[in-house]
Amino acid sequence: MHHCMNREELRQFIEFKTDQRIVENNALQVLIDGAESWQDELCCLNYLFSQVLERRLKKGNDHQAEQECINMLYQLSEHMSLCIQELDSEFVDYMLKCVRDRSLSLEEELIQIQNKLGEYSYDSTLCY
Repeated sequence: MHHCMNREELRQFIEFKTDQRIVENNALQVLIDGAESWQDELCCLNYLFSQVLERRLKKGNDHQAEQECINMLYQLSEHMSLCIQELDSEFVDYMLKCVRDRSLSLEEELIQIQNKLGEYSYDSTLCY
């Protein structure tokens, strides 16, 4: 199973990994356990990660702690099934101009797109 974390799930995930806090969302805890055993894949959008980091800085965390958080997150892919989706400004510009569904928030739409990218579509698989 592929699951792209929203901002709140990502916040809980980071606090779980950095501060050993309990994950409030039971479904997320199950997904984390699955990713740690390489059965499920969690995905993190760097766009949402930057927002979580900004909030942590505003709450008083120092820059060194946030740099360690960045390093920790990027090293986790060696220990669990974690995909970090790097969304550059060109992708966001393209999506806003061409693909944007105004009925969804930007966060919801990015997560929806990432989840579709992570799905294995049997009808579009080429067979030789």
